[in-house]
Amino acid sequence: MHRYRLILTILVFLLSPLLAMSQTPIANRVKAKAERKKNGDRIVAKYTDDRRHCLYFVRSNRLFRYDALTGATSEVVFSIQGYNKIINTWLSRNGNVVFVLVDRSALTSQPLADGQEVYSVNSFTGKSTSIGSGVQCVMAHEGYFYITHLVAVKRRPNMTKEYIVEDQWFYDDGRPLWVKDRRTWNK
Repeated sequence: MHRYRLILTILVFLLSPLLAMSQTPIANRVKAKAERKKNGDRIVAKYTDDRRHCLYFVRSNRLFRYDALTGATSEVVFSIQGYNKIINTWLSRNGNVVFVLVDRSALTSQPLADGQEVYSVNSFTGKSTSIGSGVQCVMAHEGYFYITHLVAVKRRPNMTKEYIVEDQWFYDDGRPLWVKDRRTWNK
């Protein structure tokens, strides 16, 4: 009896790394879809848990979601106003929020006010929200980011304009953090 227990203990010890590396069928489907990506596709996030079981990827300046349970791929519509292209995508530190930075400069008459726009997509619910817009979005340390946006336009006596901007900072999950001092924007 003691001998069998010893053999069983040794087998469990030797096989446990292999068992830990094995994946669920959902994880295997997500991994297989990521490996079969087309040229130009960019993987944004892989979720293999039971609640999300999906893959987010960018194809032809559109964000898509592949559902590993149904095998369906659908476009994630986050902007009803339209945009020219997706500039960048990133995840919050905990991975629960997908951020999408888009270029709208050709679609607006005020590129300093809304030339770029940041959206968030909740990976659990699929709900998208507009975070903010401005002339540029900059990633800072540890997932924090800020959007520089137009605050005011001053007219000078020589008929030139002075553009006043400020930086709106955000936490890594998209909540507003603080606003930095106003300054003149030099194009």
